[in-house]
Amino acid sequence: MDTNILLESGTNELEILEFTLGDNHYGINVAKIREILSYQKVTPVPNTHPSVEGIFMPREVMITVINLKKCLGMEDDGQEGLFIITNFNKLDVAFHVDQVVGIHRVSWNEIIKPDSTINGEDGSVATGVIKMDGKLVVILDFEAIVSSISPETGLRVNDIEQIGERSRSEDTILIAEDSPLLSSLITDCLKKAGYDVIGVTMQIWQDEAETVQEENGGCCGLSAVDDARRVAQVLDIPYYVMNFKKEFRENVMDYFTNEYLCGRTPNPCIACNRYVKWEALLQRSLSIGADYIATGHYARIEQLANGRYAIANSVTAAKDQTYALYNLTQEQLSHTLMPVGDYTKDQIREIAAKIGLPVAKKKDSQEICFVPDQDYASFIQNETGIVAPKGNFVNTKGEILGTHEGITHYTVGQRRGLGLPMGHRVFVLEIRPETNEVVVGENEEVFAKVVKANKVNYMAIPPLELGEELSCTAKIRYGHKGSPCVIKRTGEDEITCTFPDGVRAPTPGQAVVFYVDGCVGGGGTITEAER
Repeated sequence: MDTNILLESGTNELEILEFTLGDNHYGINVAKIREILSYQKVTPVPNTHPSVEGIFMPREVMITVINLKKCLGMEDDGQEGLFIITNFNKLDVAFHVDQVVGIHRVSWNEIIKPDSTINGEDGSVATGVIKMDGKLVVILDFEAIVSSISPETGLRVNDIEQIGERSRSEDTILIAEDSPLLSSLITDCLKKAGYDVIGVTMQIWQDEAETVQEENGGCCGLSAVDDARRVAQVLDIPYYVMNFKKEFRENVMDYFTNEYLCGRTPNPCIACNRYVKWEALLQRSLSIGADYIATGHYARIEQLANGRYAIANSVTAAKDQTYALYNLTQEQLSHTLMPVGDYTKDQIREIAAKIGLPVAKKKDSQEICFVPDQDYASFIQNETGIVAPKGNFVNTKGEILGTHEGITHYTVGQRRGLGLPMGHRVFVLEIRPETNEVVVGENEEVFAKVVKANKVNYMAIPPLELGEELSCTAKIRYGHKGSPCVIKRTGEDEITCTFPDGVRAPTPGQAVVFYVDGCVGGGGTITEAER
């Protein structure tokens, strides 16, 4: 069976092999399969995992057989069935199934992502569900099953310089990086190390004119596609454009507008990282046969002594991106490589120039990709048709000081553009959508010592017990250097962060991210602050 990558550029389609276990229907991407064999008698091996049925040796190659029914908690009825043969990290594995129904060509929009009741923090072996001919077909991640039975079979790489020489086609790595410079460098290094590499550009926001993209440096626009295509040609790797417009609109753009209309200040980059660049992309990548995605984030991934994966600070504080990555899950981290976290930006450009990459001097994009002019209020109005009504500026006593232009124009800590004839500088302290008021006050009133957050994700540490406290360092925004903090779990999905020295302008909607021993411990979305 041909197991080449089956994704077609521009089609967003893949081929799924449907099989049965009892009355249930499951699927696996064809690209994951080496061959299908009729049932053969296996030899049991003592003291192995309960799901390991035994071994057999066709064509003088020993293959481990996994009883998929036992692995999924189903009753084994003794059917002979078939073996689906796969290979992960030089390990041949046969999955014992009942019947093979056939191969179906499906579109990505037909694949339903399992919700949080199925995919918890540590992920699930189910990567998607397809409704087909009146039945549900659950797509399984066979590599995750193998890793759960034998964790040491998984590849864990943190530093690209230590990869060493490898034979071809052991692992496939998808380059998920919108910077042409970093994607070029990562691809070149991984190819030299012997990995199969796939280049991908994520199509999320490309409806504007090419000239607009060129002027504003949008990270995933037409110019980025052209750059990526040129790099792929130079490095001789497959290159695809994957359409994530739907996911991006729902999880980033709609979230962005809704948060501002509710008086909060969103962080679209955090949302994009979690739900588009990892959740949606990783699902597709695993389905087409990739083992890992590699990104150019200035951060490092480490597996700690407690077995958990965590993001560690990069070597350059100026480009450290750990704050925006706190929301990634353990499953996502286990399939991710971040090879550039040990380098500065200047070092990266120097290396790229030495190997002759065509984008070594390209300017970095610094702005929100879908609001290139940074006029958030106008963007929200154009997207929703809602004109945020004018209201009152008030002080902490409730006294009216003037008229504001609509709450979408303001964020906590802001002092410019208020237009208040106070004779001295004042700052936004609070936004009250329920009364359409913007509270302003003096500089010292912007500081707070207690910050509450929800939508908590734990990374380096397991979830705190209710009432448990943790001393750490925490950041309340991307540019914050971090302050001493005590984190306490105060609810089912709530942490209370106490800063003894206070922090300036903690903003509802932004993230508070806490660090333990140089790694991201976790974080959450700020809900309120107490001065």
